[in-house]
Amino acid sequence: MKQTKRIFATVATLLLFTAPAWGDLQSNWDPTTSGPFYTGTAETVPPGSFFVETYWFDQYQSALGTRTETFPFRFDIGLLDGIDVSGLIPYEYTLQESKIGWVHGEGIGDAQFWVKKELVKASDRWPALSTELILKLPSGNASNFKSDLFGADQTGFGTTDVGVSLLARKRFEPFEIYGQVTYTVASEAAVSPGYVTSNGVALTQGGEIAPGDTITYSAAFEHVLNEANSLGYLVEIYGMYSRGLNMFRGPTDNKWSFLDWAPEIEVNSSKNVSWGTGFTMPIYESNYPSAVTAMLTVTYSYSGPEGHR
Repeated sequence: MKQTKRIFATVATLLLFTAPAWGDLQSNWDPTTSGPFYTGTAETVPPGSFFVETYWFDQYQSALGTRTETFPFRFDIGLLDGIDVSGLIPYEYTLQESKIGWVHGEGIGDAQFWVKKELVKASDRWPALSTELILKLPSGNASNFKSDLFGADQTGFGTTDVGVSLLARKRFEPFEIYGQVTYTVASEAAVSPGYVTSNGVALTQGGEIAPGDTITYSAAFEHVLNEANSLGYLVEIYGMYSRGLNMFRGPTDNKWSFLDWAPEIEVNSSKNVSWGTGFTMPIYESNYPSAVTAMLTVTYSYSGPEGHR
C-alpha cells in the first residue's frame, strides 16, 4: 500500500512540474466558445489572460426525492507558459421531499482548485494534451445539523479529495473532440446521522466513512455552425465509476457507476462573452440513483498580450 501511494505521488509531481510542453511556446488558447460542461480543455490559459465562468445546474433525482440547484463560480488564470491555475466555488440550494412536504437548505458547497500543465501543444498531427492536479476541500455542510430538514441542508460530502487528470483536445475545423479522465482519492470523514453518500445512500448511524476511489471520464464532440457568432452544438458523455476500494483504507464494499449523455448548444453574444445550455440524461446506472440535470453557463474571457483569438 505504501508503495502505491509513493507511485501515485511521484507520477503526479513529474507530470505537473517536470514534463516539458513539446513544440513551440506560442499559445493555442482560443476561448471563442463555451465548450463542454463536464469535459475540460487541454490548452492552458496564456500568462496575462483569464476567464471567469458562472453555471447553473438543476439536478432532479426522482428515486431519492431530491432536487439540487447549484450555482458554481469558476476562474482560470494563466500563470506561466503552459501552466494555469483554476478554482471553482459552488453555492447550493437543496430541496428534499419529506413526510411534511418539501424542505430546503442552502449554503456553500465543496470548493475545488486545480493546476494544469500542458504536455503537448496542438498541431496538425497531434492533439493538445495536458494534465491537472486537483484538490477538493470539504467547505460544504456534510453534518446535517438541522434534523428538521431531513438532510436537505447537506451541501458537501465531508471529504478532502485529491486527483490527477489527463485531458486531450483535437481540432479539425469546424469540429473539435474533447476527452478527459480523472482518478480521485478521498480522505475519510466523520459525519453525522443522515449523511448521504455520493451514490445516494443515507447513513442513519453516521460515524467514520471512507469513500472508494473514483474514476471520472468524459468526452465531447463539438460542431461550430457559424464562425461569426460561434453558434454550435455539442454532444457530451459523462460518467463515474467507484471501485469500492480506498487507496488509504482498503475495501469499502460500495461499488457504483453511472453514464450520462448531454446535448448542448452554444453561442457568443460578444467578442468576450459566450453562452451555453444543455441537459443530461442517464444512459445507465449501477447502484446509483438516476438523475436529470438542466444546465446553463455564461463565460467571460480576457485575452492578454500573449493570448489571441
